[in-house]
Amino acid sequence: MGAAALAGYVGGAMGAQALGRCIGTRPALALGMAGALLSLLASALPGGLIWLLPWRLLAGLAGGVLMSLAGPAIQRAVPPERRGAASGIVVSGVGGGIALGAALLPPLLAWGPSAGWLGLAALTALLWAFAQPRFPADPGGQAAPGPLRG
Repeated sequence: MGAAALAGYVGGAMGAQALGRCIGTRPALALGMAGALLSLLASALPGGLIWLLPWRLLAGLAGGVLMSLAGPAIQRAVPPERRGAASGIVVSGVGGGIALGAALLPPLLAWGPSAGWLGLAALTALLWAFAQPRFPADPGGQAAPGPLRG
């Protein structure tokens, strides 16, 4: 399962910029969030390892797209003097989401693996609802104006 997720992540990261240029950053980020949510919901169904394989691949693809597009899109959306703080917020948001999921998972697993997947799906849906209106509205793939400063 880890290899499938890693392969998906590499594929998502490699294709993310082209996807962002093709459909725009906001739709590409929304597609990544939808893929992550779908993979978590489908993983809750008891189908064994063969069932989980494509969903873990989709989770990796979605993660690769999200991680590859979010940081550069934020950098393009903020003034040069705020890019350092914006990068910190993006990285801390990723870390905070991982920590929150890790904290919520053990109590959910007391009700079984499906409850764990569904709990993570609910967390993903909530975070998506929070983040969606804040996704940068840029066409994707354009260079940031002016020189980059950290």
